[in-house]
Amino acid sequence: MRHAAFSFALGVATMATSACAADAEWAPHQIALGGVAVGLHLSDWGQTRHIARSNEAGYVGQRYVERVPLTRSVIGEIPTTRRVDTYMLGTGLLFLAAAHLLPEYRTAILATWAASLVVVVVENHAIGLRVGGSF
Repeated sequence: MRHAAFSFALGVATMATSACAADAEWAPHQIALGGVAVGLHLSDWGQTRHIARSNEAGYVGQRYVERVPLTRSVIGEIPTTRRVDTYMLGTGLLFLAAAHLLPEYRTAILATWAASLVVVVVENHAIGLRVGGSF
């Protein structure tokens, strides 16, 4: 997992660095919004790993299933940590790439991503999913 998190962080750093060389540079508010979205994405990633770990043999505590229909259709109702890591790494890089490559829609992409993640992370927290120790 640490390799996936490192890869994601490397992707973020690469996007941020190459943003300066793009035709349309990232405005300060876009960089801030991207940081919020990435932070929320990492929180959701940790919570989704909690779902996967809650279904592993030997786990003591409440068991969880993936409830978001789109995510569930890709990683399954009871995902493995490997599927979660692959999915979260891919979707994080996809959103950042879309924001980077479509500068005219960058703010809208980042705002939509962040807003949807606020809802997911808060709902996950309300049902008991935690991030701590996930990575």
